[in-house]
Amino acid sequence: MLYHAASLEAWLTDPHLPYSSATLRVDGSVHCSVSEDALLAAVAHIPRKGPLLALVIDEARLDPPVTWATGAGGAPVARVRGPVNRDAVVALMEIAMDGDGRATGLGPPKRASPGREDHP
Repeated sequence: MLYHAASLEAWLTDPHLPYSSATLRVDGSVHCSVSEDALLAAVAHIPRKGPLLALVIDEARLDPPVTWATGAGGAPVARVRGPVNRDAVVALMEIAMDGDGRATGLGPPKRASPGREDHP
């Protein structure tokens, strides 16, 4: 599984279209982590307004290809090379934040059915 942090607003935008992130428009890829812990660490570097979600993506269901890079500390980082088809998102999880705005964990999974506007 791959994990991608997205604002609730971004996830709900154009639910009939594949999901697109700001990084897709900048460098041609949707950046993903390979573990929940790596995603929580990456959230510290993501500008945000409002609630954040973790999109849990089944790589085998993705239409666009995935390439791999090495991130900070040598951790593998996945790059989805196109918009994420929503049926590849198998769950949504709420990213819990503390009072200082630090990510502290992931909330209970939310089922992400294609074409539905699931959110925490």
